[in-house]
Amino acid sequence: MNKKGKYSPEFKEQAVKRTLSG
Repeated sequence: MNKKGKYSPEFKEQAVKRTLSG
């Protein structure tokens, strides 16, 4: 598990998409 990977721009984008999806 990489801390950097967890806070990767891709991960953040996925989280944002999920939030928008509701």
